Amino acid sequence: MTRVQFGLATRNLSPHRAFVLGGRGTLLGDGFRDWGGRRAALVHIEWRTPVPFIRLSAGPARTPGTITLAPYAAWGWTAEPVALTPWRAAPGTRVTLGLGAEWLGLLRWEAGYGLQTHQLHVAFDVARDFWDIL
Repeated sequence: MTRVQFGLATRNLSPHRAFVLGGRGTLLGDGFRDWGGRRAALVHIEWRTPVPFIRLSAGPARTPGTITLAPYAAWGWTAEPVALTPWRAAPGTRVTLGLGAEWLGLLRWEAGYGLQTHQLHVAFDVARDFWDIL
């Protein structure tokens, strides 16, 4: 799965409309919303594969016997910081390597290691496919 996002804005951009990267949903290996500006790009590539997992029973219902593992890499960049915001331009391209695990196609656990920060961050969320309805 590949996801590419980018944004370009004019000098008249309102501060609350700045593009921000960092943390859950973008670059998990960096701090939450560490980077921002009038220009931004994010590329996320992951390889998704089912692997065996325990089956749970709840009365007559049973969960599937697999989870989806998704090793991934993400690259992000921002430029032209917006005045009166706490975000700064990224000093070059930021890179996160990580592993996601999805269960029931709904719940996602994710760990990401920032190559520049040398920090590992973990997140738990509903799978991205459900974000629009939440």
